[in-house]
Amino acid sequence: MSPIQKEQMRLLELKKLQVLNQDELKERMKLELKHKEFMHLTYTEMEAKLRVQRQTSLQAGVQSPFIDDVVNAYKEQYAQESWYEEPGANGNDVQFKFASEEELANFFMKQSEKGASFVMYDVATKKVMAYSNGDGHLYHANGGVVKAGEKIKPSDIDEQSFEIPNQQNARNTP
Repeated sequence: MSPIQKEQMRLLELKKLQVLNQDELKERMKLELKHKEFMHLTYTEMEAKLRVQRQTSLQAGVQSPFIDDVVNAYKEQYAQESWYEEPGANGNDVQFKFASEEELANFFMKQSEKGASFVMYDVATKKVMAYSNGDGHLYHANGGVVKAGEKIKPSDIDEQSFEIPNQQNARNTP
């Protein structure tokens, strides 16, 4: 359990208590200020929200010759999040967990802007979702550039048969 998850569980415990002593009240207020999304929720509402967070997380698999850089960036950015799980590695193939589609898209757009080359696929279906060829752009599996705010969805292309197009071909693809 991450430090954030421990704090959230402690806040949940404090919300459950009917009567708080002065120290518990201070602790609850401090935790609510730190985790503002739970501040105005009852115990039952907070418990339900935490349950939904755990159930609605997304997983994406990534293959990259530079996977260590991607893993380190992921850990640096998300290690303190309540939904964070250590990436599961198998050689140059790693599975990442995200709280939302927006988090997933934003993270991989940043990695592509840094020049990372990778193929991202849906863990459940093994279908390619997006790729970066190292030219600073993130592409949908069909070759179209992923724009800010666009959702990244699995394509019909199998991740094992997919090859990253070279930079010139990728830029010329509509």
